[in-house]
Amino acid sequence: MQYNLPRHVFIIPDGNRRWAMSRHLAPWEGHIQGRERFHEISDVAFECGISYFTFWAASEDNLTKRDPLEIHFLTELLQKELEGDIAEKLFKNHVRFRVCGLWEKIFCDNRFSDYIHSLEEKTAGYQDWHLTILLGYSGKTEIADAAKAVRAASVVNPDDISFETVKRFSWTRSLPSVDLEIRTGEERSDWSHRSSGALPFITADSACYHTETLWPDFSKEQFLSVIEQYGAYERRFGA
Repeated sequence: MQYNLPRHVFIIPDGNRRWAMSRHLAPWEGHIQGRERFHEISDVAFECGISYFTFWAASEDNLTKRDPLEIHFLTELLQKELEGDIAEKLFKNHVRFRVCGLWEKIFCDNRFSDYIHSLEEKTAGYQDWHLTILLGYSGKTEIADAAKAVRAASVVNPDDISFETVKRFSWTRSLPSVDLEIRTGEERSDWSHRSSGALPFITADSACYHTETLWPDFSKEQFLSVIEQYGAYERRFGA
């Protein structure tokens, strides 16, 4: 790559269910196709030199408010991927792995929980490449949990509390700021909305690229085009 690369890319992969519905398929067929895009895009991200790749696999609402049958399939697919192809990719390519969110509380599966923590520990020494999965994630809940943690830390003087203070207690405290946020599946090109406060502690200065392309149709060529456009994007940071 000859252009400026973002260090940290965050993907919000909307559109799996709409992709399936447009083809008269069951919702989980869209998730299966979305799985293929995840592997393709994450592979090319690391291949072109992006150090941090964060992927919103499922929100808190996704895992608590959708149809029980779809939730069951989605959680089964996520567990299968984390125990199969994703795990293989981590060790083969020396990728640091993290999971953020309420997944542990929602799944209530000690075996799966132990497995995730084991993956995080076994990859903790890898420093060049970082894959973070948001699972059962809500930015609103992350803010609330960080505030509770600050209050519980009695060594913190209330007069000294700043944004950086609270950030040190957040779920995403070990991640650098997001340089580029890509959100697929926008229903309209003229209006947009934030997704449950997506990564509030590390997206304040992010460049955002939103596209109507549904996630299962978001190709590696389109991804690379966005990365190239980012290289020409001038970030002023308020100046």
